[in-house]
Amino acid sequence: MTTRKRTILVVDDSEICRETVRYVLQARGYEVVTVDSPFSFGSALSRTSPDLVLVDANMPALQGDKLVAVALQNGLCSCPIVFHSDRPAEELQMLVRTSGAAGYIKKTSDPSELVLAVEDYLASASSKPPSDRAAVREQGPVSQRFGPRSGDSGVFPSGGPVSTRLRNSKV
Repeated sequence: MTTRKRTILVVDDSEICRETVRYVLQARGYEVVTVDSPFSFGSALSRTSPDLVLVDANMPALQGDKLVAVALQNGLCSCPIVFHSDRPAEELQMLVRTSGAAGYIKKTSDPSELVLAVEDYLASASSKPPSDRAAVREQGPVSQRFGPRSGDSGVFPSGGPVSTRLRNSKV
């Protein structure tokens, strides 16, 4: 019995970023499909049925948060959509809240950071039945990926974890 490779769709206008992500994730056994424009997103979704989508927050013509919001409002994607950006964490947290994305992953020069974050989102998504995923999505984002605690340097003063999983709760 063969196991299907997990597929990651990367939407980013930067060729360097797309190819770096492709290289890192393919080396870990993932199938990676890349598109250079948000306007190719819909056709790529229908061709690939990805398990996870990484979207750059800064793209010309259509910003990542608008792309995510439209995709979720129109039911185009049943997998987690995660921002992959070098924007400050505070901005990314706001984009997650306003767009309905599953969270974010800070762009980093450390390939293991990217792999761990992707595996975290894939594990979280596969642990929920499809009906639970839809209900959680309606409540807002289920997780946020946090980058370095001391600015954007990648240095952790306490040597603590790179990421923390959060669940929104309505109080």
